[in-house]
Amino acid sequence: MKLRNLRYFLKEAFKSLIKNRLMSVASIMTVASCIFILTIAYCMARNIDHLLLQLESTMGLSVFLSEELSADDVNELYNAVLAMDEVRGVKYISEDEALRRFAENLGEDSEIIEALHEDNPLRRSFEIELYSNRQQAAVIAGLERFEGVENVRHTVEMIDLFVSINNAVGVISLVFILTLGVISIIIIMNTIKLTVNSRRFEIGIMKYVGATNWFIRWPFVIEGILIGVIGSAIPVGVCGYGYEKATEWVYSFPLLETIGDFLSVTVLFSFLSPAAITLGMLMGSLGSIISMRKYLQV
Repeated sequence: MKLRNLRYFLKEAFKSLIKNRLMSVASIMTVASCIFILTIAYCMARNIDHLLLQLESTMGLSVFLSEELSADDVNELYNAVLAMDEVRGVKYISEDEALRRFAENLGEDSEIIEALHEDNPLRRSFEIELYSNRQQAAVIAGLERFEGVENVRHTVEMIDLFVSINNAVGVISLVFILTLGVISIIIIMNTIKLTVNSRRFEIGIMKYVGATNWFIRWPFVIEGILIGVIGSAIPVGVCGYGYEKATEWVYSFPLLETIGDFLSVTVLFSFLSPAAITLGMLMGSLGSIISMRKYLQV
């Protein structure tokens, strides 16, 4: 593409945007709505995955053992659990170790601890670390088949809740994105058609004198791309600023901060920004190309 032609294409594209500004604004706002939902859904999904990974490092399984197991039985059970495919590691917790941990959590109530030393009610246990906490249900089913396992403390419900939320957000967002994406393309097509219709005689003359289809098409494609870029840049900028302020607000509450940390704006938007703008450009250019087809068949 020659520089002279590019200047002409850009000039015609901007002229068309201004001339049909109401439809242009409608197209930009529709694209912005689609990209806005995409941005929100992406931020939520990535942070839920990030939170699940943090939970996986802090929330494992605790397996409480029967008092009737001998030391050899415990060692045999330890090796059997460690041999499970889903298990990353196993730590044995004796009665004394369990009491020591309990004392640390209890703090200054030393009289209770002294009484417990005389008759320790705490059980031996295994602390099991998994490769993924999403495998908890399968591991629990396997553990319950071992003799000497009295109880398994787990967080299956919490993990399932986060996974369900993540899946629901993904499905609902996909439906909205596809719906708004189609609407955006249709509105962009109508915006371009207004310009094309007003210049249909000029386009016909250009075709008869030998202008190529792409020479005629480029101003309208660039107009669609500009609509897509503007429509995607606005929600990305707003969401980036809002996300940063929202995470600062959450971190101002110590209790909420203990739940886990959020991904930074840089991590999220280093991928999201170019992806969203590229998607907006594709939507705009696709709407333009589709709307031009019948007018080029001269």
